[in-house]
Amino acid sequence: MKKTLSLLLALVFLFSLTACGGSKPTVTPSQLKPQTTSAPNATPSVDPTEKPEKTEAPTKTSKPAPSGDVYIEEQVIIDQDDIVVTVKSLNLDASYYAAELKVLIENNTDTDVNISLDHCAVNGIMIGGYLYATIAAGKKSNETISFYEDDFEEVGISTIKSIDLVVNVYETESYDDIIVSDLIMLETIGSEDYVQEYYTTGDLVFEQDGIKLVVQGVTVYGDDSYYGAEIFFYAENNSENTVTINARNVAINGFMIDGYLYATILPGYKSYDSMSLYDDDLEENDITEIEEFEGSFRVYDANTWKDYFSTDTITITF
Repeated sequence: MKKTLSLLLALVFLFSLTACGGSKPTVTPSQLKPQTTSAPNATPSVDPTEKPEKTEAPTKTSKPAPSGDVYIEEQVIIDQDDIVVTVKSLNLDASYYAAELKVLIENNTDTDVNISLDHCAVNGIMIGGYLYATIAAGKKSNETISFYEDDFEEVGISTIKSIDLVVNVYETESYDDIIVSDLIMLETIGSEDYVQEYYTTGDLVFEQDGIKLVVQGVTVYGDDSYYGAEIFFYAENNSENTVTINARNVAINGFMIDGYLYATILPGYKSYDSMSLYDDDLEENDITEIEEFEGSFRVYDANTWKDYFSTDTITITF
């Protein structure tokens, strides 16, 4: 009897393990995508000179990947302080991305290093390029710089004509910089006839010392969105320095709100950015429509944090 009972308990325990094991949860690449600022569509559905329509977040039904038979030749882009970075190829058939720039990283130092991007631009537009890798001392690693389809779609990139990078290599333990590269400019072959169009229409917010900011509209999202609303901007940096634009003392419809805008732009480049307004903040102030923005903007050196200028309080009516 005891043997039979022991056998039954063992079988019950075995089946319980099988049930608890189950299958591993599936995590899609979109869930892993870092939160980044969005940009307006290159071709708006409304005339930006008119009062912007407050709409639900648009549903993207197409994902135009970069097209054209374009490629990048293999080339060394960094050979400094015993660190060598070689661009191997441009992959336009990546499973989850619009494109991947394949790179070989060689760490010939006696310390572990990390490598990432300080800045990235495609076709003259500041955009997210994603690279983060740790390379052990004396080792090599094949890595990729990845570009998301949504980022290309939102700024109207259909063909990659150029990729420009600022690469940062630093010690893993101390975080001390080893290399902060100059601007690395890569041109694709096969894109010579492609002309990137830029959507620049909107209401001028300010233009000073070579820095221009234009408001292009506002979108109010539904209840299922993390953001309650976003205000879209286009910016140009025609100065000689890398600058960051951020908003301060933001009020929406007369209520103080945490409005986040941090746009970093290389000299001579353009940027599409948005000011994110959180749903909880809007609900707390019973704001269901974005009628008025009030705030000021600070422009400063992205490397030294030196202030260039700050605007007076600016009011934007939607």
